[in-house]
Amino acid sequence: MAKMAATLGPSRLRGYTALRLAVDRYAAIFTARRSKKRRVQVIADRKEMLMIGTPEITKTRPRAAAAIHVTVPRDEIRTVMPVAIREILATLSAQGIAPAGPLFDHHLETSEQAFDFEVGFPIVAPMQPTGRVKNGELPGGRIARAVMSGDYEGLANAWREFREWMKREGHVIRGDFWQIFTAGPESSPDPANWRTELCLPL
Repeated sequence: MAKMAATLGPSRLRGYTALRLAVDRYAAIFTARRSKKRRVQVIADRKEMLMIGTPEITKTRPRAAAAIHVTVPRDEIRTVMPVAIREILATLSAQGIAPAGPLFDHHLETSEQAFDFEVGFPIVAPMQPTGRVKNGELPGGRIARAVMSGDYEGLANAWREFREWMKREGHVIRGDFWQIFTAGPESSPDPANWRTELCLPL
């Protein structure tokens, strides 16, 4: 803990503690079963609940990352995500490394039964692989990107809105996708201030 405090500083320590505590809330979006009334209300409140900015086509560079590759049944992601994030942060702390960017998850394949994805944090240089934590990558290349503002409960609708835009614009996507949690509970307790980048490779 002393090494982590020296590496991250008190404010970042508090921030990542808040992030870990909020991961369950994020993971729940994949498994939550909303009632019909709730789904109708979500649609009715869509403009108030979430907004994605105008998507853009851009190029990004790949970044080194400390990551864990997970293949898990959909109903287990709620418990798997917090454990993976704690494991990555503990590994980086033990090596005196601070994350060089926000949390991301890269979904390689998604089915009705399971998720196949990597979760990780960017780092400035390769780390020493430890247990499940390996050297991975935050992908780069030509992508379509949109930014969602608001609570993680809005992610499913944000992705739907984003993909509808892609279809209207005639863009063909590769199949995988990733999310970058650029501002979240580690930076503000108010979900109105949270920002999530949605990325689709082209």
